[in-house]
Amino acid sequence: MTPEQLRASILQQAMEGKLVKQDPNDEPASVLLEKIGEEKARLIKEKKIKRTKKLPEITDDEKPFEIPDSWKWVKLDKLFQIKGGKRVPKGMKLSETYQEGSKIYIRVADMKHESIDTSNLKYANSKIVDQIKKYTISSNDLYFSIAGSIGKVGTIPDDLSGSQLTENAAKLVPFINNRNFKKYVLATLKSNCVIKQYTEIISRVAQPKLALIKIRGLIIPLPPLAEQKRIVARLDQLMPLVDKYAEAYDKLKKLDDGFNDKLKQSLLQYAMEGKLVKQDPNDEPASVLLEKIAEEKARLIKEKKIKRTKKLPEITDDEKPFEIPDSWEWVRIGNLVNIYTGLSYNKSKLQEQSNDMVRVLRGGNINGSNYTVDLYDDDVMIDRKYLAKNNLLLKRGQLLTPSVTSDKQLGKIAIVSDDYNDIVAGGFIFNIVPFIDNEVFSKYFMFVFSSRFIKQQLLNAANKSGQAFYNVSKTKFQKLTLPIPPLAEQKRIVAKINQLMATIH
Repeated sequence: MTPEQLRASILQQAMEGKLVKQDPNDEPASVLLEKIGEEKARLIKEKKIKRTKKLPEITDDEKPFEIPDSWKWVKLDKLFQIKGGKRVPKGMKLSETYQEGSKIYIRVADMKHESIDTSNLKYANSKIVDQIKKYTISSNDLYFSIAGSIGKVGTIPDDLSGSQLTENAAKLVPFINNRNFKKYVLATLKSNCVIKQYTEIISRVAQPKLALIKIRGLIIPLPPLAEQKRIVARLDQLMPLVDKYAEAYDKLKKLDDGFNDKLKQSLLQYAMEGKLVKQDPNDEPASVLLEKIAEEKARLIKEKKIKRTKKLPEITDDEKPFEIPDSWEWVRIGNLVNIYTGLSYNKSKLQEQSNDMVRVLRGGNINGSNYTVDLYDDDVMIDRKYLAKNNLLLKRGQLLTPSVTSDKQLGKIAIVSDDYNDIVAGGFIFNIVPFIDNEVFSKYFMFVFSSRFIKQQLLNAANKSGQAFYNVSKTKFQKLTLPIPPLAEQKRIVAKINQLMATIH
């Protein structure tokens, strides 16, 4: 069980009333709700808060599990006043340094679960504060991020009380001031009971943001106040133990991942040296395969389906770091595949919506561990009218690798498993299209490309952009070298790698 699964399990037990024993002498949650209702009514009468529209009662279908008889299902609207923050006025910017009259402006980037990360706080100057001075958050409130990384919840430390709050978060102001009540609700907001509710809501919108009225309607199980105290005390005991378990789990996982990676790389190196499977003297040599590839490339150029490229230099002996069998050949990547970059676009185009949107893949969609293209709810979408060329749409057997990425991600690669009418690669991805349409060849290329041998070539060829990113030009990419076996042996190698990789994972 992962630490995340263990935390979720403990919280679920707490939400179902199974973490601590019930006490029949506890004042039931219904009494607590009456007191909270009276306090809310008083605040409305004294015009300290505004009356909100009454929400529908909770139906049986909305209750995801059974709770004890002394508990109540309740919407957050009955427990908190829920208010949003305010964006920085147009044309104004936050500062990294304090100036007279400034106030800290808390962003979603500063929010962690439980509390605020104070390592990189920004300041709103006095001019900004004058325009958004009503939108503050205090140490008595809970915060809840509603855009970007949705669902970060926590409390504000005393020294940040009164800070300005971003429009991408809400503050939950409790109608009763009780420490255990706030800590219990905070735990509830981090549980799957609540997470499932808002993830279902945001999955139905193109630009995910959780409206304040939706937060008001989130339902939680509410125990008696005395039981809340026992639950909080038990969680305070258990969660530090889970943190220790997480440390040990992470250390073990790093050891496992490191061992698996070394084993995987050794396997790929054996494959590239012709030592993974036996050679068969009856195999048609790789030179014949290369002739066929060259003929196909020439045909595509003649038919103007691809552009003619500058002839690549011969491979020198210094570029051949290890021996390969006689039936194999060293070859430059540009002689095997056509390489083009994906769709470039102006970010302003992403705001447009239509009935014919196309998904644009980024480097994060390339899963180098499984060689797959993974799709996510927050993927970039763009109107099809901005696709100048239909050949940008992904086709089965094509390969994708980042052209601009971090050193750790450089060289990861995925194979496209099907033809797609609504997915393209983005401008920071190389789309690699073999000159021959052969599944075995594509998979052999994919495996070899993910080796340390290719990774080192990429690092040598890349230009470093800023502090974190490496940029590989198409010209240098074409000059990368790899060993090519006969096609029949490629088939045996791919089958063997697939067999052994299954045991490594």
